[in-house]
Parts: sequence; structure tokens; C-alpha cells
Amino acid sequence: MRIGVVWKLFLLTTALCMLILAIIYVGQTFFFRAILCKSQAE
Repeated sequence: MRIGVVWKLFLLTTALCMLILAIIYVGQTFFFRAILCKSQAE
């Protein structure tokens, strides 16, 4: 039972970290794309 709880917590933590990293990565991509568009427009 204890191993199952630890495994679930581990999976939950890993999924959360991956989700945060994915959001940061996507955010950076859109952010830099917006800056590039603005700099090219001027």
C-alpha cells in the first residue's frame, strides 16, 4: 500500500513539473515570436 502511495505521489510530481516546463517553453516561444514580429515591423 505504501509503495502505491509513493508511486502515485512521484507520478503526480513528475507530471506537474513536466506541465510547468511545457507551459514555460510554449510561453517563451510565443513571447519571442511576438518580439520578432514587432522588431521586423518597425
